[in-house]
Amino acid sequence: MNEKETSRIEAFSDGVFAIALTLLAIDLKAPVLETINNASLTAAIAERWTEYFAFFNSFIVVLLMWISHHGIFKIVRKTNTQFMLANGLVLFFVAAVSYPTSVLAKYILTDAAPAAAAFYAGYSVFANGAYIMLLRVVSGNKNLLKDNVSDDEIRKLSRGLIMALPIYVAATLLAFVNVWITVSITTLLWIYWAAILKNDTAV
Repeated sequence: MNEKETSRIEAFSDGVFAIALTLLAIDLKAPVLETINNASLTAAIAERWTEYFAFFNSFIVVLLMWISHHGIFKIVRKTNTQFMLANGLVLFFVAAVSYPTSVLAKYILTDAAPAAAAFYAGYSVFANGAYIMLLRVVSGNKNLLKDNVSDDEIRKLSRGLIMALPIYVAATLLAFVNVWITVSITTLLWIYWAAILKNDTAV
């Protein structure tokens, strides 16, 4: 496939990212009030803070995933069927972000919080794994890479992904110890990804 077809695949992928961000906002609905006044509306909004936090968390996650995805395409010259399948797996997890997000928001303050947090962090394990697979497909076939891409760039990309994977696994397991440790880890990982992306080394 030539670079024009590569651009078409990236454009399609961008559409999936846009839809994923839209789906995140669908769960944000105005509260239904029994008594309509300022106090009851303020209280109802405050009570749903978990929904806002989950939305904000996942919005940042999708945004970083999109930047990372764009970064991978910056080193790709052309694609093949294997690449498209690996890219499709990444998009699958992008499209699914809204589900673990809604589960976390609904159950984080209940007795089911450990399972909800583990599910949310576990999703990140598999999503991260999908990115690793996509990068392995690219790095395993030099014909897919642009001529100016060095082995050092590939190593940096791989290192960022591989280092994050055990952290996500630990966050998943720790959900059954303390839910807020898991939430804190997944949130603090924004800093990790942002630092990598700042250096223009996409993950």
